[in-house]
Amino acid sequence: MTFEQVANFIRDDVASAVGQGDGTIDVPDASLFPDPTEGEYHLVLWNQDEHPLPSSDPDVEIVAVTDRDTSADTLTVTRGMEGTDDVAHAETSVVQLSPTAALLQTTILREAAPGDTAAEGELAVSADNDLLLAQPAED
Repeated sequence: MTFEQVANFIRDDVASAVGQGDGTIDVPDASLFPDPTEGEYHLVLWNQDEHPLPSSDPDVEIVAVTDRDTSADTLTVTRGMEGTDDVAHAETSVVQLSPTAALLQTTILREAAPGDTAAEGELAVSADNDLLLAQPAED
């Protein structure tokens, strides 16, 4: 699955607590988020009041947005993506459209094959998991 939806500075509070197993997240304004009919995307969900950065929240979760209802201000999600757990989140939590490993692996990076050549400026991953950026050929 390719996650094509990206946008800058997309972040909102949750409108109510998110229970474990909930398939929707209520937000104050669902229209802030991209329309998933144009391509699904992942959001990072964490308790901002207790943990200013998502990386500091042991219950941080990545969710995939599969639908958006702008009249009800809800996001339909698949929970516990990218190795995170489907856990409850307090009403002080936020959701943010942030780059995740899946976005990088499916949209930006590609596996470099032996003898493969990349176009100038293209990113690739080597067999040793090094990030490569193709440079212009030297004359």
